[in-house]
Amino acid sequence: MYVLAICGSHRNGNTEYILRKILDIFKRDNNKCELILLREKNIELSDGNIDNKHSKEDEMSKIYQKVRNADILILASPAYFNNVSTIMKNFIDRFNRYWEDEALKGKKVLLISVAATKKSAEKCCEYLAEFAQICKMKIIKKLTFEIENVSDLDRKEQISREIENEIRGDLYGKC
Repeated sequence: MYVLAICGSHRNGNTEYILRKILDIFKRDNNKCELILLREKNIELSDGNIDNKHSKEDEMSKIYQKVRNADILILASPAYFNNVSTIMKNFIDRFNRYWEDEALKGKKVLLISVAATKKSAEKCCEYLAEFAQICKMKIIKKLTFEIENVSDLDRKEQISREIENEIRGDLYGKC
């Protein structure tokens, strides 16, 4: 199984930490896993036009092919003012030309958001869910994490156990 994780964080922090923990769990069962850090990719801004042209350096079409090929897609973003980060929003906006692609219909997707408050994380996750629903993907799980400081996850053994339980528990049955 090919598991593709898309990280919408502008820095190496809690969101990326959670994704790496989740991918480690999938790797233990010999799944092929890949993490795309949007902050490291050249994805030009969307102008909202389906046929918009982008430079040869733009990497969205390559990323999109990986999304099409993934058995499980994981979308993760920190919450910024109850919404996804700017790089995740642009990634979503660039799907304008792809959202009706039959390859997305029924694609299994895991949604993750991280915020200082539970309410903010839930709103961010709902935004990701709306995107997945528009693309007719199958949401297999929504995980929200209330984490205030960048280093909090490293010190919270219970969060690592929660991730393990969520992924090993009922999620694996849905995959």
